[in-house]
Amino acid sequence: MARVDAYEVKIVLRLSLAFLVAFVSYLAASFFIVRSLSLNKIRSYLEKTASSVVQDFDYRNDEWSTNRYLSDEATPTENPLYIFSLDGFLIDRMNVIQGLLDTSHFTYASSFAAPKTITSPIGETWRVFSYGIERDGQKKGIILVAYFEPMGRPVQELDALLLAAGKTLDRQIVFSGGRMDTTKIIDKELEHNISFEIVDTFNVSHKSVGGPPAYIDKSYIHDVLIRKDFWVKEDARSGKKYLLHARPIVADGNAVGLVVIGRGLDQLDEMLASLLKLSLAAGAISVLLFTAFAAFIYRRDIRKIIEERLTTLTAPRHISVERIAFDHKSNAILVNGVQCIEIPPDSYQYDICRALFKNPRKSCDVFDLSSAIGERDGEEHAKRRIYDAVEAVNERVMQLVGTKLIVYKDKKYFINPSLPVTRR
Repeated sequence: MARVDAYEVKIVLRLSLAFLVAFVSYLAASFFIVRSLSLNKIRSYLEKTASSVVQDFDYRNDEWSTNRYLSDEATPTENPLYIFSLDGFLIDRMNVIQGLLDTSHFTYASSFAAPKTITSPIGETWRVFSYGIERDGQKKGIILVAYFEPMGRPVQELDALLLAAGKTLDRQIVFSGGRMDTTKIIDKELEHNISFEIVDTFNVSHKSVGGPPAYIDKSYIHDVLIRKDFWVKEDARSGKKYLLHARPIVADGNAVGLVVIGRGLDQLDEMLASLLKLSLAAGAISVLLFTAFAAFIYRRDIRKIIEERLTTLTAPRHISVERIAFDHKSNAILVNGVQCIEIPPDSYQYDICRALFKNPRKSCDVFDLSSAIGERDGEEHAKRRIYDAVEAVNERVMQLVGTKLIVYKDKKYFINPSLPVTRR
């Protein structure tokens, strides 16, 4: 019995392992399918958005028109967005990714110590002012504050507004370990027409809102312009990953500018991580339940098959059947006239053998055998008694000849047609 139990355990473990492998394969496939579909959706969004932003710009006769862009309410404000002319002029830059197109000419940003009204290379009019960032007597950077389309407001009022904005932003800038931190800046507190850019002395732009006049080394523009399709960039400070897409602004078949749009992958990664954790937990529970169920089914319904197989492997070699018959006088099944398989007298086994051997090539249903064994207490009880008796007879015969004597098929019992039956 210990050997049977060990064999059962091995079978159950193999079934559980197969189930586990199938589940892990399904989980991996689902993970990659969901990830692929989500990334495709993000790519589609980036392509559509970049194309829409590009179409907002007109460039004719060496002049830019940004009217459509300025009035386009569909332009995303929550995602990283960069817009440059090909010579490095900043048209707009928001939600900057640290390490990507985040430089700016400190010298140019510092060139407006006194407020000044200028017309940018793209034809926009700005009132600009450079507000210095100083700590411990040292210059740490510059805040370029700008007011878009200043006409219609007194110069003194504009300059006071720019100065106040510079002071407000300066108070919100924090230095930690010698590094500039602009994460505490609340740009919504400023008047909506005011734009600004914060640049340190190393030409790094730490925050840019509204695209004030600024320049970037055009070699960076070229590096991004030659990129194809999509790429992933990690923010050097926060470690967040972004999927990016670049598209040139084209006029007369030539690139005159560049649009770069990005979207964070942190939400997708968090969703996939949660999905993976839930799936693993569900998988572990499913494997445990499957193992318990398989063990239960195996012990209840398949154990007899294992015992029969072990009996076949360990029992002596079965004899070849030349003839088989039932002798009701001696209460035995005779094999080849010499081997005797005893059947208990006055038993259901005896009655069933006598009924079936009476006409060996005839099949009997439950009703016929119920009459043979004298059962009249209901069909379900009769079915079970007949089944148990048939199994008992088959077990006795199989030990000698290695095959069943009585076969059940199409709701009828009959003598195994492969056995040469003789009548006595």
